[in-house]
Amino acid sequence: MTKQGKQGSITLSLELFSKLKETWKNNKSKLVVKYDVTTYTGYAQKRLEEGILEDTLEGRFDIIEKYEDRLTVRDYFRGKNAMVEIKRGKVFCELDETGNCEHDGFVLANPSIVQRAQELGVRLRKS
Repeated sequence: MTKQGKQGSITLSLELFSKLKETWKNNKSKLVVKYDVTTYTGYAQKRLEEGILEDTLEGRFDIIEKYEDRLTVRDYFRGKNAMVEIKRGKVFCELDETGNCEHDGFVLANPSIVQRAQELGVRLRKS
């Protein structure tokens, strides 16, 4: 049953629901401040809204290829591809010839890249 003024429902896999609940439980104090919510359902709704917004906005960057130790980042503003290398826990952009550019920042802000690095025991940082 839905509350007045609210409609619909969504079904999550048990695994995803468990991750949501666990993330909320382990990080509640930080998430309350960050998202201005007081329940895990409010937290889930905020994250879903962010995902929808991200999907509807045309971004500047996109990861178009992943290799063992490098990524190809498409820069739509410049109309070029940037090869970002990951070596000894640091990122380096071959296009800008630096370890401290927007392409590096984009890679370091990508949760799937950071998660994979953590799984490999690598702490990523800018050069």
